[in-house]
Amino acid sequence: MALAWFAGTGFAPAPPASPAPAPGFAPAPGFAPAPPATTDPSAAPAPPTTPATPPTAAPLPTAAPPPTATSTPSPAPPAAPGATPPLSPQPPFPDENELPLAPPPHSHPSVPPPPHRYGDPGSTELSLALGYTRQTGFFGGGGVRRFVISGIAPGIEASVQRSDGQPTTGLVLASLKLVPVRGDMAALIITGRAGRAFIFDHDDGWAAGGSLGAIVFLSPGVGLEVGYSILWLMPRHFCADLVSCRIEGPELGLRVVF
Repeated sequence: MALAWFAGTGFAPAPPASPAPAPGFAPAPGFAPAPPATTDPSAAPAPPTTPATPPTAAPLPTAAPPPTATSTPSPAPPAAPGATPPLSPQPPFPDENELPLAPPPHSHPSVPPPPHRYGDPGSTELSLALGYTRQTGFFGGGGVRRFVISGIAPGIEASVQRSDGQPTTGLVLASLKLVPVRGDMAALIITGRAGRAFIFDHDDGWAAGGSLGAIVFLSPGVGLEVGYSILWLMPRHFCADLVSCRIEGPELGLRVVF
């Protein structure tokens, strides 16, 4: 309604006022202000900006479930007829100039020591003897020997012999035992003896002789020796008043070797 009233009265609106120059500022001659910026209707409006979507992480692979005890592997597919089976790779050929590798230390198998036998060097023998002679009756004694060489053992023996009606006789003899034949179950024994003979209420003299026998092993290191021994008494006047100048008879002895 107001617009119609203004149109009926012939009122014309005043032109827009130009901006007044700032005090103290005069535009240079020939200066024209730039026209106001207008929008180009033909220009296409800029597309609205869309926010960038962040990259999505790839899903992690899931581990396959462990096979159960009842599951059985599927059999391999049969080979096609006429197909060549794959060949295993051949080992590389040795180099002619390559030095052989040294064997590792202590790679050889351990060899068990040989079994210990009677008469081995370094072994010691303890002996206990019992016997009987026609001249002096029963006797008993003992001794010790050491094998310094295989099958050779020097030692010392002592024995006492007594019988009814005969004087008591004591013998202290050095001995040398030889083992010419030996085995795991038995051995042949040769023993030489020589030393001093003591007779109660009688002059002392000398005795020399030996014995021959065999030892049968009851267990490792323990044996039973059976033999026959003979001793000659010297000098002649020493045994002139005795029953005989010879002492002989069987003997039985226990031998312990270690």
